Amino acid sequence: MLGYLLVENYNVETGSLNVGNHTIHINFNTNHIQTIQNMGFGAVLKRKIDSIPTMLGYLLVENYNVETNSLNLGNYTIHITAELMHSLTVIPNRNVTMTAKRSSNNGTVVAEWRGQFIGTAWIKRLGVKVYFDDILPTMDDYGKNFRLDFLVAIFTIIEHASDNVVVNQQFLHNVKPNIEINQMKWCDYLIECLQQAKSAWTLTKHFTGPLIVLAV
Repeated sequence: MLGYLLVENYNVETGSLNVGNHTIHINFNTNHIQTIQNMGFGAVLKRKIDSIPTMLGYLLVENYNVETNSLNLGNYTIHITAELMHSLTVIPNRNVTMTAKRSSNNGTVVAEWRGQFIGTAWIKRLGVKVYFDDILPTMDDYGKNFRLDFLVAIFTIIEHASDNVVVNQQFLHNVKPNIEINQMKWCDYLIECLQQAKSAWTLTKHFTGPLIVLAV
């Protein structure tokens, strides 16, 4: 079973982000877009990714080898490197190491992000539908909360869609108050997530890794 979400593109004119067949009206203004560009994620808004057929997704996951970190395509093999990941996703991979391991010590950044939703009993298991339908369209600042909201949205889509349909907060503990987002090793992080997801995957479970990266 393959569980994933797809981002097609952000339409600056209509102010909408297309996720699969679902359109979210976020209404990014020029300040939002500048903030995203400063984070190093400006290219994400220009990407167009069509849906991935289930059988193709299965073949990609089945032929990805964790030990060699490579994709076997029969006549040739693609080694999944941070450089290749950067060329495909155009997201930062600079100096600050990240880890895909879950942390019980979430730190101040996670606490501040969750603080937006005080009184929301389900914050630790925030549903994808609620987040994309009700929360993202109301983002009206372009400061710290907006940066974290945007990252949660993007990494729910391209990196680690949960097998129980909740947004991906697992990376947030890597974000520190004194570290710029564009200085972090996001591509190395994606590779580690890919390896973990494949190692945990069976035919009876959802694949929750960055399938989009393998497909591109």
